[in-house]
This record gives sequence, structure tokens and C-alpha cells, in this order.
Amino acid sequence: MGMLSPTSPPAKWLGFVTAVWVQAISGNNYTFSNYSDALKSLMALTQLQLNNLSVAKDVGKAFGLLAGIASDRLPSPVILLIGSIEGFVGYGVQWLVVSRRIQPLPYWAMCIFMCMGGNSTTWMNTAILVTCIRNFRKNRGPVSGILKGYVGLSTAIFTDICSALFADDPAKFLVMLAVIPFVVCLTAIIFLREIPPSSTATEENDDTKYFGIINVLAVVIALYLLAFDVTGAHGRLFSQVFAAVLLVILASPISIPIYLALKNLIRPCSEPKTMDIERNVTESLLAKEVKEPVVEAEVEKNVEVMEFVEKRRPVLGEEHTIIEALKTLDFWILFVSFLCGVGTGLTVMNNMGQMGLALGYTDVSIFVSFTSIWGFFGRILSGWVSEYFIKRAGTPRPIWNAASQILMAVGYTIMAIAMPGSLYVGSIVVGICYGVRIAVSVPTASELFGLKYYGLIYNILILNLPLGSFLFSGLLAGFLYDSEASRTAGGGNTCLGAHCYRLVFVVMAIACIIGFDGPLYDSSAYTQCKLHPEEPLYNGGILKDQVPNFLQSILDNGDQVSYPTFLLQNLTEGNRYCFSVWIKIKNADSALVRASLVMEETNLSCIGTVIAKQGCWSFLKGGFVLTSSSRLSKLNLQDSAGRDYNIEIASASLQPFTKEQWGLNQQTKIYKERKRAVIIHVSDRNGAKLQGAEITVEQVSKDFPFGSAIAKTIIGNSHYQKWFTERFNAAVFENELKWDATEPKPGQVNYTIPDQMLEFVRANQIITRGHNIFWENPKSSPQWILNLSSPDLQSAVTYRIESRMSRYKEEFIHWDVSNEMLHFDFYEQRLGPNATLLFFEKAHQIDPLATLFMNEYNVVETCDDVNSTVDTYISRMIELKKGGVTMDGIGHQGHFNVPNPPLMRAILDKLATLGLLIWLTEVDVSKQFSKASQVREYNRIGLDNFRYTS
Repeated sequence: MGMLSPTSPPAKWLGFVTAVWVQAISGNNYTFSNYSDALKSLMALTQLQLNNLSVAKDVGKAFGLLAGIASDRLPSPVILLIGSIEGFVGYGVQWLVVSRRIQPLPYWAMCIFMCMGGNSTTWMNTAILVTCIRNFRKNRGPVSGILKGYVGLSTAIFTDICSALFADDPAKFLVMLAVIPFVVCLTAIIFLREIPPSSTATEENDDTKYFGIINVLAVVIALYLLAFDVTGAHGRLFSQVFAAVLLVILASPISIPIYLALKNLIRPCSEPKTMDIERNVTESLLAKEVKEPVVEAEVEKNVEVMEFVEKRRPVLGEEHTIIEALKTLDFWILFVSFLCGVGTGLTVMNNMGQMGLALGYTDVSIFVSFTSIWGFFGRILSGWVSEYFIKRAGTPRPIWNAASQILMAVGYTIMAIAMPGSLYVGSIVVGICYGVRIAVSVPTASELFGLKYYGLIYNILILNLPLGSFLFSGLLAGFLYDSEASRTAGGGNTCLGAHCYRLVFVVMAIACIIGFDGPLYDSSAYTQCKLHPEEPLYNGGILKDQVPNFLQSILDNGDQVSYPTFLLQNLTEGNRYCFSVWIKIKNADSALVRASLVMEETNLSCIGTVIAKQGCWSFLKGGFVLTSSSRLSKLNLQDSAGRDYNIEIASASLQPFTKEQWGLNQQTKIYKERKRAVIIHVSDRNGAKLQGAEITVEQVSKDFPFGSAIAKTIIGNSHYQKWFTERFNAAVFENELKWDATEPKPGQVNYTIPDQMLEFVRANQIITRGHNIFWENPKSSPQWILNLSSPDLQSAVTYRIESRMSRYKEEFIHWDVSNEMLHFDFYEQRLGPNATLLFFEKAHQIDPLATLFMNEYNVVETCDDVNSTVDTYISRMIELKKGGVTMDGIGHQGHFNVPNPPLMRAILDKLATLGLLIWLTEVDVSKQFSKASQVREYNRIGLDNFRYTS
């Protein structure tokens, strides 16, 4: 494969670098102040007409919805081409007018070309963002931050280069706006493609490192531009050197794909070709030629969708349609706040030239650059800060919007006072706050109203750019200026303009206060709880269109209970029932709420749990299967410890599935996720097609990992080895890697048995899990460590993990680092609360390629165990993650008595919100069953066609 293969890392990063360049020149929409005075003079415009020209430019953004719709139907190069041509024409015509190569066009025609120039950037930004986020799916935050940051810098880049090279000539500046984006977009068209994302941990770590480099370069550019602006006037030679260095820094990210290409080119031919199976890219070579699998018509006809949505008004954080969002007060608070923030900020950017001249400044370009540069810092810092605090402290994002709104009002007040230097301070404050509003409002909208219809909701919010420009720039600034100028014989002198703009600043400060979105801080308390990492949001389908007749949402007071109870009628034996409900408590900070089912003859003590909290809704999802039909049952929701808490419920649902419907759904997902259609062509040695050829297909290996534990008795046992290799492609050593097996007495470390077992799995290319390094249960740990002093125990565990991980580095795809930590905490009791953190940290440091697991029992098997509920597991995972642990795998032992598939599915769905690998690591069925019953229960778990063999 060539070093610049279309799907290679160098090609992917070359595409991203060109995307950065496109964003660095896509802020041309904010540079109107640099040539607005020339247009005003040539076309003999009033201030109101000039402001309306800027409004026409901003109206172009209102048509950004077209680019969003097109992005789902057209490839990125076409989207870029449309944007580049539109910008070339829009700004090119303006250049022809300003350079006097043609006579000034009619006012309406200039409005059209201004609109084209404004709309061009929406096509560029859409193509860049969509493609890059798909190429770097696990680094969406850095991608968005970098690209939006460069957009914020682009105005200053254009302004300073023009000032340095062309002495602020507006005609030459417009040539840059027309030609440079066109040329850069053509370059991006060549290199920017959708490429499969990184598939290994090493590639992902490299991506993070390269993003950090580009982020640092962005900050360097911002500081470099700032230094040029604040150092005053410069000579021609100095300015040319400045421009040349700036272009070099802008081009420097190209070193990343060049480095990757050279790295691939000089990679030794002797590099090992065999790696862990799971670390290899497993995409089919025919991935772009195969068609979607054809599912049998009967399957498609009979499968019922297992996720459903009730016709009810969603609460904050759930998926909202645009109509549902528009019906909420929170949407309009966000809308008005965004309007007052970005609308007034855009007015300053569009009129900074006129404002500066009116207030007595001769060189206004520095203020344009100030708003751009500090807007960059506002974007990049607020995105990072808001994300940090929402993860660390659960601080809702709207607090940063509210703070920026008040600070922006202060900035306008400073500018209205018009004291010496106030325009410098004001432009900095407005730039920062404008950047915060742009960066923080975007994720805030998604957190409040969901992601399913987010594109349309976001585009409605973006309408605030042209709307704000029209209200504050077109009507307010232009009308006030012209109305006062008409009362003065000279019309529009400096003193008059200064007085007008002071009034404009005062009005915009008042608008910011009116648009204060502090109320969103309180209304998003629900969002805070729901989206806080300690409680991931399961955002799949929740509720059904119409609640079935057998589910009556009533509170049963007949038995003098104080908890919600549902009456369920006519439940059928063998059906699978999926249950869900939103829960909130009032008179406690949190409580473990359990769903149970009471029937005529028997009870199911737990069919689902959730850790409910005060002040926010939590999602309980569960299910059950009946061994006998029930005419009338009660589904109870109550505190697991029997405490009398005030439990509120909303949007409950129960949906039945027959065994056949459940199985058909399984088969459909198997067809979709684990099978692909293959077309085989048979020809002779001359290439002629052979008709009627007989083809035999034999499976020689499996990609889907299906394994078993192996014991030391497999060493030298050909019968055992043959039996295992014919059935499994994954293995775990049963006891041979445990501490008491490898070091039964202090200092007597012996890895002979594990080494011999490892030779067997290596020879048969079987992927292998490492189980385990530490076991928190003291009864399952070496007895000699139990009475060690803390320092001696610390030395023992350090040696254990270092010797184990170093010896078997890159041999095991997984490691269960600390086993069963939800039920036991021996090491944390003896070594302190950070003991587990240090175990994981050390394991990752020694073997960064190994996937580290938290392995536990009674998570998917049942919900009766209060120590290992799904929410407890998730909370522990996030606690470790917050402590710096590299955690990549969710391990469930799976020791079943009577499996409950709907409950398993509900738990796995909730765990899937963590975005990690999920493995059933030790699946077995209780020995209390006969062999035939065990087979039946294995099939119930989902291991269909399981057969018992002696």
C-alpha cells in the first residue's frame, strides 16, 4: 500500500490540514468593516443603506439549511466546490465595484452578491465539519474546537495580511476574499475525503497528540497576530516579514501528514506481521462493493420494532422535534439570549470601522483584529472550560452563557462611556463573549433538546445571526445614525456619529441584560443530572405510541402502599416483556429504586433498578419472562431497602414480544451487523465466465469471539486441544494466572504452566484474555499476603503487577486488572482509596495495547444484588475514569440461574451508553439444572443452537 493511499493515516491528516486551511479563510463574512467605508463612498450610501448591505451579507447564513440538506446527498468535494464558486462570484463582483472596473451596481443587485458571499461560508463549513468529524469520530471535541477556533482567527488573518501587504487597500482586500478561499477550497477538494476512522489504540493516541500540536499552533497564531496588532504602525519590510512568517505558521500543520508519510515509507520490512486478532483492521477488501444484506421478506414483515416513543411532551434532555422544542420556554430563553448575544456582537463586528472613525480613531483595523483574536480565545477556552466543569462538578453549560451575557453588557457600557482606551477594552470583551456564545450555545441546545433533530434546531438558532444583524445593525445603528444626521446640516459629522454610537452601545447593553439566560441554569438542573457523567443518558427509544390496554397507569391505594403500582392484566406465559419508566424522588438525595412483579402464584423480586436522584429524572429500564400466565399482576416501584420515599414517575411503558418476534428481531440484527452479501464470479484461466460451476464454501475462521476457559490439563492433551480448537477462537486461563497459582509462597514466582498454555494458544492463533492480576476478595487471594503490613503489601502488589505485565506484554488482548471490586475492597482497605487507580495506571503504562477491564458478577444475571446494579457499575467505571484510569472494557461474568433476556437487554443497553467494549467473560448456567435444562437456558441467554457434548 502506498504511503499516500486514499485510506492511509497520511491521507486522512492531509485532508484535515486542508480543512484547517479552509476554516482559516472562511471568516471572510466577518470582514465587512474593512471595506464598508469604500462601498459607502462609491455608491453614495446612507448609513442605514450600508448597514442593510451588511444585513444582506448575514442573511446568506439563513440559507445554510440548504448546505445541511445537501450534505446528506452530495459528496464533500461537491459541497466545497459550490461554496468556493459562490464566494468567488459574490466577493469578485464586490471587488469589481470597489476597484472601479465596473460602474456601481444597483443597490438590490449588490444585496444579492453580498448574500452570495455570506452564504458561501455555510457550504464550506458544512463540508469541512461533517467530513472531519466522521474521519475522527472518537475525537469530535478536538476537531470541532480546532476548526471553530481557526474560523475565529480568520478575520484577523485576512485583515493583518492585507494591512501588511497592501496598506489596507479595500480593493486588494476584496481580491483576497474572492481568490484565496477559492484556491484553498480547490486544494481541499483534492485531498479531503471520508476515510475510515482510527482502528487501534495506538492510532487514537497518535491522533490525540497531533490534535494537541495543531491546537498549540492555533494559539501561537493568535498570539502572533495579537503582538502585531498591539505594537502599532510598522514599516513595509517589517510588515512583509510578518506576513511571510504568518503564512509559514499557517502552512506548518502540513508537517504532520509529511511525517506520517515518511514514517510509513521507511518502516522496516521486517516489522512483525502478526498481531492480536482484535487489533487488526477487519474490514472486508470488498467493503465498497458489497450491497446491504437482503433479509428475508418474512423477517422484515414480521419483526416489530423493539424501541418505541410515547406521544407525550418530552422533558429536557430527551429528543425533541422542532415543534416540541418551540413549545418550551427554555428554547425561547436560549433563542432570545443567543439573539441578544450574537446579534449585538455581530453589529460591533460589522460596524467597527464606522464606530472607530466616529469615536475619533484614524486606524480602525486593530479593533477588527481584536474582536477576531479574542473571539478565538473565547471559543477555544469556553468549550474546554465548560466541558471540564460539567464532567468534574456537573456545572450546567448555561452558566457560562449567562456570565458572558452580563460581561458583554459591561463591555458595551465601557464603550458607551467613550473614555480613552474604552474601544480597545470593549472590543476585547465583546470578542471574548461573542466566542463564548458561539461555542457554548451549540452543545447547550443539544443537551436540552437532544441530537435526533438537532440539525434543524441548530439552524433555527443560527437564524439569529441575520436576524440580529437586521435588528441591531440594520435598524438600530443605521436608523439612529441617519435620523440624527438628517437633523444636522452637514450630516454625519464625527461628533454626531460618536453620540449616535454611544446610544447604540447603551441600547445593546440593555438588550444583553434583557437576554440574560440565567433561568436556563435552573431549568437545566434536570439536564445536569441527566447528562452528568455519573449518570449516562440512555437515549434510545423509550416509550410506545399507545399504551396497551393491559397497562393502567394508576396508583394502587387498596393495599395502603405509598409507592407507585401498575396493574397488569393478562400476561402470557413465554412472552418477553420490556418495561421502562422515568423516576424522580423528592425527600432524599438518592435512592436505589427497584421494580418488582407480584402475581397470583409467584413473585419476581427484581425486574429492573435505577439509582434515582432528587431534582432530576432517571431512566429505569427492565423486563421479565413468565413461566406461567397471569390474569392480574402488580408492578411495584419502591426503594430497595423499603424506605418510604416520595417517588414520582413519568412516561411508563410495557411492551410484549412473543418468542417468535424476539427471535426474528435477533435474526434481523444478525443479518445487519454480522453478515454481508458476497458475489462470487467464477472464470477460467482466460477470464471466461464458467456457467454451472459448483462452489463449495467452508468457514475456516470466525471473527466473532466465542471462547471458553481452559485449564492446565490441556497441556499435552491432544483430545482436549482438538475439542477446544474445533469450537472456540478465544480463551481465558481458568486459574493458572491468578496470584495464588503463580506465587503460592512469598518470592516463589513460577510462570511455567501459564507459559506452556500460552504456547498452545499462540500456535492455534487463539485470542486470549488475562484473568486476573488482582482479586479483591481476600478469600481468593494468596493467604500469605493477608497479614502483611501496608508497606510490605504495597511492595508485593507492585512487584506482582510489574512482573506479570512485563512478562506478558502484548500477549493478552484483555486484562482483568482488579476482579470483583463492587463486592470486595481488600486492597483499598489496606492500601488506601486510590489503590485500584494505581493498579490500572501501572497496567496501562506497562502494556498500553491491552484493553483493561472491570470484571464483575451479578450485573446482567440479576438485579437483586444491590452491590452490583447497572447504575452502581456505571458509577464505579466513571469514578475510575475521572481518577485517570484508562478503562476500555466492560466485563460481566454471567453466572446464571434462570436467565432473564429482557432484563439482560435493558442492562446492556444502558451500559452501551459508555461506548466501551462489552464482554460476557465467564458464562455458565447453574449446575442445579440437568444437562438438557442447561442447554435450554444457554439458548435463552442467546447462545442459539447450543449443544451439549461430553
